Amino acid sequence: MSPLSSLQPRPTLLRHNEMRTMFHGLGHCIHHLVAETKYDLRFSRDFVEIPSLLLEHWVWVWVPQVLKKLGRHYLDGTEISDKMIDGLIKIKTLNDAHAMLAQVHLAMFDLAIHSPESHEAAKGMHLTRLWTKIKKDIVGLSLGDKADEGHGQASFPHIFMAYDARYFAHPTSKIYASDIYSTFFAEDPMSPEAGRRYWWTALELGASIPEWDLLKAYMGRDLNGDAFYSELSASD
Repeated sequence: MSPLSSLQPRPTLLRHNEMRTMFHGLGHCIHHLVAETKYDLRFSRDFVEIPSLLLEHWVWVWVPQVLKKLGRHYLDGTEISDKMIDGLIKIKTLNDAHAMLAQVHLAMFDLAIHSPESHEAAKGMHLTRLWTKIKKDIVGLSLGDKADEGHGQASFPHIFMAYDARYFAHPTSKIYASDIYSTFFAEDPMSPEAGRRYWWTALELGASIPEWDLLKAYMGRDLNGDAFYSELSASD
């Protein structure tokens, strides 16, 4: 979860961002535990990131409630200050728009390299040039005259980790997770009723039926990006 501290005798400490990563992984664990299907497939790749990204919201809403107890100084046990808590809440959406564009860049590159018209077209792809062009078009960053240089795509491991041609699940799941949270959990994040309904309606059936149908039944409507865009527009 966290690298060993090199500042002995200081112990290994978790940063807030690492707590978010832990909650992300916990979301995956809960999904595995509660999904019940006759056969092994408990989820589709298109859906798999929604539970994990949804649970990340609790790292922020729990800041006043739980991190007050978890966030203690390792020497004297002093609780995390209200000022620091307020600071964490204020940076929740910091650079989120840029981060989403970066995710879209990865998703677009993933789809591009998996959808050439022919085998010959695939062999003829200039991957660095493609990577740089999509990054410039989507994120707005350019390497100038160095578009043919570098190997940024080599730092994109997900296309070799069961997300090939499906990385779009990351940015779309972030949007859908915001919709679910704002609809059912924003008013009371610790509601047992909301939690049970999410478990039984959205997770338990796994991929035994199309998960988009599960989500429509759970939401009572199609999912949308209103909550996510509202979060972005609320940030300074």
